[in-house]
Amino acid sequence: MRRVGFAVASGFLALLATLVLAEGLLRVVQPRPRVQVVRSGLRDGLDFALRWVDGVPVWPSPADDLRHNRGCVDDPERTRWLVLGSSILAADGLAPEEAFSLRLQEALGEAGRPACVVNLAEGAYTFQNQAAVAAEALPEVRPDVVLWEIWANSPGTWVRVGDTAYRFQHLAVSEDGTPNPLGLPGTLHRGLLGTSRLYEAGVLALVAAQEPVSTGEWERLLATALPDALAAVRAQGATLVLALAPPLDQPFAAWTAARRRAEGLTLAAWYTRVEAWARAEGVAVVALDELLADHDVEALRLDPCCHYDVAGQQVLGDALAAWWLEHAQASPSEDGEAPGDHR
Repeated sequence: MRRVGFAVASGFLALLATLVLAEGLLRVVQPRPRVQVVRSGLRDGLDFALRWVDGVPVWPSPADDLRHNRGCVDDPERTRWLVLGSSILAADGLAPEEAFSLRLQEALGEAGRPACVVNLAEGAYTFQNQAAVAAEALPEVRPDVVLWEIWANSPGTWVRVGDTAYRFQHLAVSEDGTPNPLGLPGTLHRGLLGTSRLYEAGVLALVAAQEPVSTGEWERLLATALPDALAAVRAQGATLVLALAPPLDQPFAAWTAARRRAEGLTLAAWYTRVEAWARAEGVAVVALDELLADHDVEALRLDPCCHYDVAGQQVLGDALAAWWLEHAQASPSEDGEAPGDHR
């Protein structure tokens, strides 16, 4: 009997040691998860702080990031721009000084429209994160123009579990917004998910997949998020410009044609719905595929997804400046000045 007890105890200790070892290994190796996960200091090896704005996670780049460009916001001679978006407008994968926003500022200055372009876009931000950033940045930056990106991940939502932010966009989730394939009681499940990397890995491996972005998420964006954003921007006295970002796996003209067909529940069709909402509300829209129609997509892209290389960032900055100068001239305000031009 003593031998049996010893064997059971030994087996339990061996199992416990294995679990502890696996937990520690996962924390050290940090394998790429099946979904987007953000913790302080985790993303791309950067030492940044994940924080929460009214329950929404934000993870700004270091304050000295050249893209932020806050040093010029108090210059009364400049039109202030605020850029909100994801990795596309954040120029992920490139040096901060290569971001389109700095070229946009330079090009506007060269055209006699001195500007201060503050770029607070960040990789993996959805509209939810961008709105949280806007809530803080609008009164601080006091922008005249807000350039707000619309992309495939815009309707996505992040879920907080402990001090970790998850975006379970491809996975089936329970009522609390988290995947629970083992069916554990909610409190136990969230407790384990928030503390154990081993449990997290198991959950993400076992849970079933679902459609990346549901119809309901896009409907909520159109019905609630966009109107709220517009109200916040206009309360600041600023002009909202929505930038529709195209996928870069096809020529720009091909995507423009798909967007105009607007069939089914495709991304192109949702873009058409966004454009219709914008027209009804008097909001300016710039479709980047049309803006860059004269260029070879392969010469401007960093990858087939959606990101621009150094040349693409420079071309995008120039094209947006030219578009804005034309738009501003075509749409003067009541006092005769361009929208967003306070000079």
